[in-house]
Amino acid sequence: MIPSTNSPPPQSETYTESYSVSEKGCHKWQTVEPRQRCPQKSTDVPKEGADLGSPSGGQRSLRASVSEQQEVLLKKGFELLQKKPGESLQIARELLKTVPNAVGGHALQARALACLGRYEECYALLDRLPSALKQRITLRKTRARVLAEMCRFHEAEAELRDLYANHSHTQQHKKTNGLALGRVLERMGGKKEQEALEVFTQVRQCLATQPDSPCDDMEVELTLVRHLQKMGGRGHLQRALDILICLRRKKADNRPDTPCNNVKIEMNLARALQQLGASHLQKAYTIWLDLYQQTPHNREIELGFAICLSKMATTESRQEALTLMTALRQRAAGNRVDTACDDKEIEVTLAKLLQDIGGSRNREQALAILLRLRQQAARGRPDTPCCDRGIELALGGHWQLEGGHENQQKALAIFTELRQRAGSGRADTPSNDREVEVALAILLSQMGGPENQHKALAILTHLRTLAGSKDRQTPCDNQDIEFPIAICLKESHDWQAFDRWNRQRPRFEDVHQLELILSTRYFREFLMEDTYDKPRPDLLEKAFRHVQRAVDDSDQSDPSSLSQLGHCYRALSHCTSAVRQQLFGQQASAAQIGKRSRDCFDTAARLDPDRRGHHKEPLWHEWEQAWRDQVKPPSCDLANETDHPQLCQQPAVP
Repeated sequence: MIPSTNSPPPQSETYTESYSVSEKGCHKWQTVEPRQRCPQKSTDVPKEGADLGSPSGGQRSLRASVSEQQEVLLKKGFELLQKKPGESLQIARELLKTVPNAVGGHALQARALACLGRYEECYALLDRLPSALKQRITLRKTRARVLAEMCRFHEAEAELRDLYANHSHTQQHKKTNGLALGRVLERMGGKKEQEALEVFTQVRQCLATQPDSPCDDMEVELTLVRHLQKMGGRGHLQRALDILICLRRKKADNRPDTPCNNVKIEMNLARALQQLGASHLQKAYTIWLDLYQQTPHNREIELGFAICLSKMATTESRQEALTLMTALRQRAAGNRVDTACDDKEIEVTLAKLLQDIGGSRNREQALAILLRLRQQAARGRPDTPCCDRGIELALGGHWQLEGGHENQQKALAIFTELRQRAGSGRADTPSNDREVEVALAILLSQMGGPENQHKALAILTHLRTLAGSKDRQTPCDNQDIEFPIAICLKESHDWQAFDRWNRQRPRFEDVHQLELILSTRYFREFLMEDTYDKPRPDLLEKAFRHVQRAVDDSDQSDPSSLSQLGHCYRALSHCTSAVRQQLFGQQASAAQIGKRSRDCFDTAARLDPDRRGHHKEPLWHEWEQAWRDQVKPPSCDLANETDHPQLCQQPAVP
């Protein structure tokens, strides 16, 4: 992070560190102006930059005087830290040759090594310092950050808790130490996320003018927002949205629903709306479009806008997102066409977009991007897991999307490795990484079989308790956990447990996904329970009703919903004329209903060109074929029936 140009020289240690979070969520160091002391603290405490000499002050200052020229050089080193850490490292080493005990020089050297990813070397350097230097606040904070990057979270937590409790003598120190501690607790996950929320809230209240009210520090407010979004759940997401709306209104002179001139607030508000679900996407799109038009060629805005367009899930929006990402990538690659850039976030976002668009060629391109990123992160070794969690998750998700036994085993190996890294090192022990746990549970459910379904449910119900539920049987308000639980119950054919879940669940924002899950649940039971002698048209009617809502909610642009509607029509075409008339309320031709089924499948195939050649659920189709073979009513002979003209229009399915 570039130090403030108005800050005192870094080596004097009269400046204050701030451990902040960028728009991407990564951690940065910056220097900021000191603020007033908290009123409840005594003022007769040493400043953070005070010398740690003897009580009489007779010892030589550890700061060691530096020349004016060296101060300028050190300042330049901090300014280059983020973009050119190698040059910062060289500056620090040159300075330390002249002034070995310069705290700013040691801090710059350690941070430069951290920015270069050389955490082991950085930690060893800090560990070799004299004990008096080790106790300097600046270097202790750097050490804690490096411990966190080395995944030694408990040591980092202990260091930061001491700094937060015993060395937060000013509002600025409390903010700096609190944010650093909260970020480490957040990364530890699990129950530590709630502790992080408490720390962030304490920092906010220290800076606020009134109890239980927002503070005027936007960095603290946005950090709290991002943590609430990471915790997930309707309650946390709504609280994050409320904070952002309040910030926006303040910046817009208290005018409600009015864009403000603060880009950070607008971007975070758009992201919050996206996270709340499909019903809020249009509002998010409007914000991103305004930002994009007002600030062209802004990387953060273009990335966010492309993700929003992809989430809108229409052919046009995803093509627009692809155009945006292609141009962004080209600029990042020095205006070279069809060339990979060095920006990992752009590359991963582009790969996920290509996966969403679908088609064998797009998925091949996505896989090539992810494999190249993985090999780079693994220091050139092919087919080797890398230390970058984001790349590994994206690659595991790609194999999961491809389907098939071999690809599922590749995904399982990746998710299991990530789980071991984030947990105790054992594959059968839950970790505190919610995203990895959910991905693993969904994969196990897709792999099928009673044992895998049991494992998936065990993972998800454990996450349910961490998300605030009183027990494993009570649904939480996090749909990222609850939807996979519903799918597991459906795959296990535990209809009573599924219906109990449906009665107890809270209201979820993603109506489309919920309706699709409900439709497939009733359709699955229909295939298993319906016979020619004992028909169950009530189940097929429910499947129709829910999938029609899913299709309408997606504006007929979601391949999965259209495919499910096609399955329902195909099943109906094999039912008796009495059942067809019962569901349609008119004399319905089996041939025309069959045509409607094929139209749905064709439309789904146009939206996802390689859908028919893609791996599908084999058991599902075996059950559907078995049901068709056993019913075989006379009226299902499509070749002997004439088209019914009234079915040329969309029938009103109840």
